[in-house]
Amino acid sequence: MEPTPLILPRSKLHYTRSPVDGCIYRILIALPEEPPPPDGYPAIFLLDANATFLTTVESLRMRSRRTGSTGIEPAVIVGIGYDTSGAYDEERRIYDFTRSDTNVAQRTSRSAHTTGGSAFFARFIDEIVRPLAANEAPLNLARQSLIGHSLGGCFVLSRLLEHPQSFESYIAISPSIWSDEAWLLEQIEHLPARFIDASPRRVLITVGEFEQSIAPWQSSLPDIERIIAMRSERAMRDKARNMASNLVHTTKDMGPNRLIVRFEELLGEDHSSSALVGISHGLRMALWAGAAALHNVP
Repeated sequence: MEPTPLILPRSKLHYTRSPVDGCIYRILIALPEEPPPPDGYPAIFLLDANATFLTTVESLRMRSRRTGSTGIEPAVIVGIGYDTSGAYDEERRIYDFTRSDTNVAQRTSRSAHTTGGSAFFARFIDEIVRPLAANEAPLNLARQSLIGHSLGGCFVLSRLLEHPQSFESYIAISPSIWSDEAWLLEQIEHLPARFIDASPRRVLITVGEFEQSIAPWQSSLPDIERIIAMRSERAMRDKARNMASNLVHTTKDMGPNRLIVRFEELLGEDHSSSALVGISHGLRMALWAGAAALHNVP
């Protein structure tokens, strides 16, 4: 028999342009097999979708078939990716996920013009991507989540801190807090005043065990001393744990379960592999009705 193209059932690929500068994005949407609940499907908005969309869809579909056992209910996956054949568009994601005065340009030897698009990207999600997804399936506006990894995780935290009402759940996987730490910590102080409704919000912050040190399989990397020094300076694990603690401390007077925060150090994972494991854990944080029980930050 002749081979045939591999097709992901109940999924579509849209191409859409940014109204700001004409950048072409791929919007990948996967629908559940199950009929929508009365209030509409929950929705997961996934950054860097070129790299993670297929894995996320299969992880969700495999487990949502047995919600009672897995704690994960069916949802629509909305991936936001780029018009490139690679897993990432490095230049564009740096622009989309950062403010203009972050540390990224200085610390990655990139010119300053490659940063500063996060406000435009947030508007693109709200004004273009969300309506596009809502045209594909009935969505529950109160059950929507944002997932990002690395600089995408930092963007997720910035959305939580500036506009906590934008999503119900914020999944920040290995967030590059080093890139904008001072600003993020400053914004935490304003978070209680920005909660404009009584609905609880959920936050999962994860980091791989080997993001602040060298994994055994990385010991032969060239320029290993420079890598060790960089990881020590960026302090991914310490800054992620500190961010979770600061979120809880700042919002503790808002009442129980207003902000459900979970921190996880993913054992055996490095910065790349943490993305897949973090997404898996994030789906439960976002889609389990009993997620308040997952709060683990004192």
